[in-house]
Amino acid sequence: MCNKVKLSPDELQLVIAAEKRENLKTCLTGRYKVLCKKNLLTESELKQVLAAERVENLRICMTGRYPTLCNRSPLSKDELAQVQAAENRAAESPRQLPARPRAAPSRSGGYSGCETGHWVESVSSDGQIVKLEDGSIWEVDAVDAIDSALWLPTTEIIACDDKLINTDDNETVSARRIR
Repeated sequence: MCNKVKLSPDELQLVIAAEKRENLKTCLTGRYKVLCKKNLLTESELKQVLAAERVENLRICMTGRYPTLCNRSPLSKDELAQVQAAENRAAESPRQLPARPRAAPSRSGGYSGCETGHWVESVSSDGQIVKLEDGSIWEVDAVDAIDSALWLPTTEIIACDDKLINTDDNETVSARRIR
């Protein structure tokens, strides 16, 4: 959305530096490979990003709950065996294997009217509806839906009266519980 043609040379350099910083921040999560512009990374940054992507892939694979999201090609034989065992356990008793260890929701001292111990079960494609593991359904303000649309299953959430806080990526969206 930035019209770089209208910027002075100094402003253009500042914008390019800011874009690179934001890109690196996105890339280092390992979660949004499609959004990561690897051509903007230095060689050492690229190595860090590839390592982060491997870690995130292994985390998703080891839940056993999302076989279609698991990229098996970089996994070792031992990791493949562990992933297969996790998938078998998940298939046998899906109700007993939540994506994250279930912590009982509790009031958080850091946020008024908030509960910790939640995670995303699903998100609508437009990001406006978020379902949490406890079955609650939240409507996200249209302005914030671009952020929540990128949230993945298993993303840790603090649920508040008027917002959802993604603690994995330190993002907050305005939302209201509709069920």
